[in-house]
Amino acid sequence: MKYGPFLLIKVFMEIKDKVIVVTGAAQGLGKNFALDLANRGAKLALADINQELLEEVRKTCEQAGTEARAYDLNVAEEKAVEDFFDQAVSDFGTVDVLINNAAIFTTLDMKPFYEIDPDEWRDVINV
Repeated sequence: MKYGPFLLIKVFMEIKDKVIVVTGAAQGLGKNFALDLANRGAKLALADINQELLEEVRKTCEQAGTEARAYDLNVAEEKAVEDFFDQAVSDFGTVDVLINNAAIFTTLDMKPFYEIDPDEWRDVINV
């Protein structure tokens, strides 16, 4: 590896006070990203369509000593995404990093690819 683990250490050390957006932050990988980043001192703009679970994540992040805000966001809606970023920049002054994690994979019925309905496939792609 050209840079080795020292580059990773440098990257993680420099996230303190950075404003990081995490989409799909209410559960799964997004939740884990948010909690880890909170413990490293990042300021978090957390977005998801599940506000109940997202609020729990936000509270846990703040208990770690960082600033975190929860936003109701459906990433499949272009105008909603634009409005979200306008609000996040208004709230935090900037956005430094985007973790584009939102997905609907876990809500789908598992079936062979050729059986996926075109509308269902469009929903997956839009998210």
